[in-house]
Amino acid sequence: MSLTYGTYVIADLMPSGVTGRKGLGIYQLVFSITFQVPNWPAEKQGRVSSLRATVAASIGRGAPELLGYALPEIPLTIEPKPHSFMAASAFVLNLSADQLFALEKVRSGGDLRFHLTIDGEASGFNGSWPVRDQIFVDVKLSDWSRIVQELGLAEILVVGIELPSGAENGILSEACGLIRKAHRDLLEGRYDDVVAKCRKAIESSQAARGDKENAQAAFRKWKQGNASNLDGMERAYIIEEAVRQYTHLAHHVDDNGGSEHCFSRSDATFLLSLAAAMVSRAAGRLSNEPSLA
Repeated sequence: MSLTYGTYVIADLMPSGVTGRKGLGIYQLVFSITFQVPNWPAEKQGRVSSLRATVAASIGRGAPELLGYALPEIPLTIEPKPHSFMAASAFVLNLSADQLFALEKVRSGGDLRFHLTIDGEASGFNGSWPVRDQIFVDVKLSDWSRIVQELGLAEILVVGIELPSGAENGILSEACGLIRKAHRDLLEGRYDDVVAKCRKAIESSQAARGDKENAQAAFRKWKQGNASNLDGMERAYIIEEAVRQYTHLAHHVDDNGGSEHCFSRSDATFLLSLAAAMVSRAAGRLSNEPSLA
């Protein structure tokens, strides 16, 4: 694992750990790398600069998946001298919340391996050309738990809810579209509109699946005190119907034509999370049980 210039080794690379760092709306993984630079003859000159790392992740020794590109925290040039020395650098990878969810999906509760492909430009007494080396950073579960704390993810719970897209929407295309519009409303601060669209998405999903009567029947059964006789599907219907009932407040208007109830961001986030999960679950049921479609 070396960066070389012809037959000369510019530096041997050794990973020395990874930490997490939280920014404003971003998350960073900071990879610490030590460069062991051997001595060169005084009459020879060479260096490597413009370094960056392509970062991918895998479970153990499985196939890696691309995460992004990490850059040195400060500009970095490695230039051998007549005496050997060591240099340390931090390569910083910016990640979004969506990428962290994808990373958790890849991890699946296991250990992670980060694959760092280091590229740079070597130059010296015989011209310039690109150089490349690869190192691996293995992260055990205990280390990942520490990184999660450093990223602040203990305070912000990142849960990914997958919705089918394009041709995969099938009979749930309207419901999926409403969820995506509700998400845009959330980002733009239209919280009452979020709740209204969540209700429409639930109703559209029920109608598309032919489950509207089933949901209402399960809800009546529960209200009549027959909870102990409910099966798993009926209990899911009850949750769905309860959320639909809650969102009905968004349709109530006062004497001036305005909404009787103003929803907060936390209200809207709560209901959007539930409605999106319900539509995602419905899509999963339909894909696993074609007869329901």
